[in-house]
Amino acid sequence: MANSQLRNTYYPIPQDIADHCKETLDSYGERGKRIDGYRRLYRLSQDNKISYEALKRIKNFFDNFKGDTSDDKYIMNGGDKLRNWVERKLSRERESIYNRKRRNKMAGEENQFISNHEKAGPEERPQQPTTPVPEKSADEILFNDNENLKENKKPSMRDILNIYRKRQKNGS
Repeated sequence: MANSQLRNTYYPIPQDIADHCKETLDSYGERGKRIDGYRRLYRLSQDNKISYEALKRIKNFFDNFKGDTSDDKYIMNGGDKLRNWVERKLSRERESIYNRKRRNKMAGEENQFISNHEKAGPEERPQQPTTPVPEKSADEILFNDNENLKENKKPSMRDILNIYRKRQKNGS
């Protein structure tokens, strides 16, 4: 998958985006600190780079935002300007990976779209402990060990627990 190659990648934040973040923070003043998105916007205004993972989180916010674009929460998360930049950036980065894979495939290399992986062989797999198979069925155990069943009476839960405990003590 192309996106896995973008993990742990950092991108420079354009000056106009950083300036937009600062202007938004300034316009809200102290009141902005109580609005969701303040910390993210503050970080974007201060830092000079952003991770691929942070871009995905910002895109996720905008994709799932149900309010109006004039809502304070929307604006404090960067508004349309940040949304458009994030979508363009992610789209370009993902497309560049796709195009490189497509060129390599067309050049005759093995399918670039399938990730290589190795499975552990039988000698490498950890052995699972086997569960011992009882010599008698549950019915035989209950019938032989319970006087109520010998008399064709339904055993109580207490009778069943006593039989179980007795079997556990005896190791059978």
